[in-house]
Amino acid sequence: MHVSVRTEGQSMSDWAKKNAEAISAQMQKDGPEVDGKAVRLLMKKIANELSNLFEGAIQGFYDDYAPRSYTRRGSLFNVPVITPLSDDIVIEFDPHQITMRNGSGEEDGLYTTVFKEGWHGGALKGPEHPKPDGRHAYWRTGNNFSTWGEEATRAPEKIRPFSAISEIWDDYKASRVQQLWEETSHEAWLQYLKDKGWF
Repeated sequence: MHVSVRTEGQSMSDWAKKNAEAISAQMQKDGPEVDGKAVRLLMKKIANELSNLFEGAIQGFYDDYAPRSYTRRGSLFNVPVITPLSDDIVIEFDPHQITMRNGSGEEDGLYTTVFKEGWHGGALKGPEHPKPDGRHAYWRTGNNFSTWGEEATRAPEKIRPFSAISEIWDDYKASRVQQLWEETSHEAWLQYLKDKGWF
């Protein structure tokens, strides 16, 4: 048995049109709130993805050095600080996250020499430094690191942490943000429709 309910003089298409107009009006009203949720979710997703990408870049720097004869403390992983805000991402670099061999949080130039310039250890200055021009890092050797050894190894420009992270961020903004926004916006609106019982 088939039952159809119609109001006198109203076709189903009129009813559907009226319903669609009501839903559309409600969506227009709720739009800023739904978009705001989508933007906040987007910022969190971007922060998570960037964190993984930056970690990979820093691991690439660590992996560049061979032989792996010095103990890595892994503190470079803590230098990039990514903070998702309600409608923005803040990326900062905290030099004080780089710890010294003695565990000190004093940065003492390692942010520049290691994170930005890509030196795998060594010192750019010191008494009787072989090349005291500040552009060549040398290993300290001997008893209590009292003598100068060979010149330290420097990573290629593209895998120095600061350079690699800067390139990742530029590429990410150009190729991923819009795609991720479309996915996130779609998810937010789909959830909105489900919550309203319209989907």
